[in-house]
Formats: sequence, C-alpha cells, structure tokens
Amino acid sequence: MKKGLLRKISLIALITALIITVLSCFLFWKEYLWYDTRDFKGQAEISDLGPWTYPRYLIRFDEIDLGISAQHKMVVQGLPPIEMTFRFSMRADCQEEMVRSCKSNINLSFTDDKGRTISSVSAPVNEWVFSKSVSETELWHPECRDVRLSPNKTYTLRIEIQANKNAKSFPARPFLSGGGLELP
Repeated sequence: MKKGLLRKISLIALITALIITVLSCFLFWKEYLWYDTRDFKGQAEISDLGPWTYPRYLIRFDEIDLGISAQHKMVVQGLPPIEMTFRFSMRADCQEEMVRSCKSNINLSFTDDKGRTISSVSAPVNEWVFSKSVSETELWHPECRDVRLSPNKTYTLRIEIQANKNAKSFPARPFLSGGGLELP
C-alpha cells in the first residue's frame, strides 16, 4: 500500500516539475525571443541582430552635437522587454582627449508614459565613461545602464546640452542597446 502511494506521489511530483519546466521555457521564449521589431514606433530606428549576438537590439536616434546648446526630445514605444543601456556613439576618429576637453554638460532623462523617471543623469561630458574598441567609440554613464523597459509603454528621452560659447562641434549619435547572449 505504501509503495503504491509513494509511486503516485513521485509521479505527480514528476509531472508537476515537467509542467513548470515547460511553462518556464515557454515564458522565456515568448519574453526574449518572440519580440517583433515591427511593434517598435518612434523617432529612432531599431535593429535586431539575432538572439545569439550581444547586444541583440540597437535603437539609434538622430545624431546631435554635444558642442552646441540645444534641447532634444524623442518619443518611442514598443521597445524590447529587456534591460538596455543608453550611450552616445562617436565618430571612429574621436580621441579621449577630445572628450576630456569638452566642457558641455548633458542633462538626460528617460521617462515613461506616466511621467515616472526611469533613468536620469546630469553630468559634464568629461565625466561620462569613454570606451573605444576597434570598431566603436562610445560614451556612457553608470546612471543610464541596465534600464528595464516594457514593450507596453511609451517612453520620452530628453537630452539637454549646455555648451560653452567657445565649444567645438562634437557630433554624437544617441542609442540604446541591450539583450542577446553576453558571454563571460
């Protein structure tokens, strides 16, 4: 009698574990692999480089000049359901000395459709992190990293540049990146 009861309990536990595993895999698949870039709308262009790349998604906004005082507002919706990092892409010939000598201040805020601030920073260009590789030159700030986004919300990105009168032209392209398979 006890063996039969133990066998039934073991079978129920096995079936329950199998159902939980299948549902978890389905939810992961739906959340991270079924995002359709056609759901994206806004003042930017989106690229999906595939689930096995890093970063998987790139959302590129129009180029701005960090050496000219100006205010920029960009609205987007239908973003991928992942953590993303805000960056500025610089020209390949941009040198760290150019960035360090730039005295412009960047005020950046990322808010959702309810007016909640998702991420914000106010810092001079020379306090942003400069990173350069063979193919990319970027600026990013720790306050704008790993921001969790939802495809069901509309977001507003505001960038205010406060430049000195003698500032040199400093073109940069704002973008968001994230998702994909990041290997150690």
